[in-house]
Formats: sequence, C-alpha cells, structure tokens
Amino acid sequence: MIDMMREEFVSFYNKNERIVGMVHIAETQGKSPAVVMCHGFTGQRMEAHFLFVKTARRLAENGISVLRFDFRGSGESEGKFEDMTVEEEISDAETALRFLRMQEFVDCDRIGIIGLSLGGCVSACLAGRVKNLLKSVVLWSAAYKPGRDLSSILSPEAQESLERVGYVNMGGNKVGKKFFQILPTIDPIKEISTYPGAVLLVHGEADFIPYSQAEECYEVLKQRKEGKAKLHIIKGADHTFSSPEWEEEAITTTLNWFKETL
Repeated sequence: MIDMMREEFVSFYNKNERIVGMVHIAETQGKSPAVVMCHGFTGQRMEAHFLFVKTARRLAENGISVLRFDFRGSGESEGKFEDMTVEEEISDAETALRFLRMQEFVDCDRIGIIGLSLGGCVSACLAGRVKNLLKSVVLWSAAYKPGRDLSSILSPEAQESLERVGYVNMGGNKVGKKFFQILPTIDPIKEISTYPGAVLLVHGEADFIPYSQAEECYEVLKQRKEGKAKLHIIKGADHTFSSPEWEEEAITTTLNWFKETL
C-alpha cells in the first residue's frame, strides 16, 4: 500500500506491462473519495498545459484523492503506442480503477473518473461495463463518435501507409492498423447509457469535436431511470480548455460536481 504522503509515483501491471502513474492523496480524516484520470489520444498523465496536474492537486486539496496514469504505450508506461486500441485503453483504465480501490486511504463506495477526449470515450465505456464500481463520471471534450471522427484522419496516403507498413504516422506517433479496425465497434454513448450513476459532460463551444455530440449524449443520459446528468458548455473554449479562464471553469465545475456526487 501507499504511504500517507501528499504525492507519490506508483506503478502497476496490466497484461505483463508496467503502467506508471502519480497518486495525489487527500489529507483527510479516514478514507477519502478518489478519482481516476484518463488522458487523451497521444497524450500522457500531465496533459496539455499541465491540465491533469492542476486538476488533481485541486481535487486533493479539497479532500478527493486522485490517480492519474499513462496508458500502455503512452508517457512512461511500457508497451508500444502502435499496439494501442480503445479496448486496450479500457482494459488499462479498469486496471487503474481496481488498483486505486486497493489503496487503504480510498473509500471504495465513492470513486469517480475523469476522461479527456479519447480518454472520455474510454471512461464512458468503462462506466457502462463496471457499473457500480464508479459513483460519478466526468467527461471532458469526449470523443463520442470515435469510429467516425478518428477514421477521418485516414487520407488515401495514410491508408496506403497503413497497408504497406502497418501504421500511420501522427506527429511521430505510430497509430497501428488494429486501432482503426476496432474503432467501428466502439460506441461510448450506447455503453454509458446503461450506467446508473452521475455523469457530467464538459465541452468547449469551439472544440473541433462538435459540442452537439455532448448534447446528443446528454439527451440519452436523461432517459435513464436512475443517475443524474448535467451538460456544461464552456463558451469559446477549445478542446483542452487552453486559456486560464477556460481551464479554471472546467476544473471548478468538475470539483463542484464531485463534491456533490461523491
């Protein structure tokens, strides 16, 4: 188990590959609620403009412990990025969730998750699969239609590369053939529609993923028999809330949501 320190590097394994992360332990009396953070496509556990670090520290300062980690093939975790698929990341996220549940400082009845971009897709799918292991979900700029949106990066030249060498180069990242083969089977809106807990959707008005996708998901969530849902659109914001004002709005909205639902 982890010593009661403010922040500590941790590691755990999935499919014999090491996953690296950072845990932020809230200084509370007794066990604390806790949150897993899932980064985006080609991202890592700090994320753009240290968004995940700032969020984790804010949550911990307010009594909520946090685990942020690198998916296998990303950041400092083991594995190759070209072997990454959404299903493999869902598996990693579940492993991270179960690792967090093992920690003595965590109240296992009050665990949430935050997913950014493709990490939002992963978090939505995981919530639908593990059901009552998660009490509250926050989706930031989630990829609600990954099969359509991410497949669009396959230009004829990229398709040729995929067939010839087995991957597409994206800014120095090798995106493998299996990633694209599995994408059409991924439906995060359908999966989270069966989740009975609380869900907050945060989306930027100017995100390249249209906020209409978040609206579509919100309408589906409202039809559930149980579990509250809220949609929060940040005016003018981009995909990663990359201004101090947008960032603050995303973090504060998320903190307030977890205070209410965990």
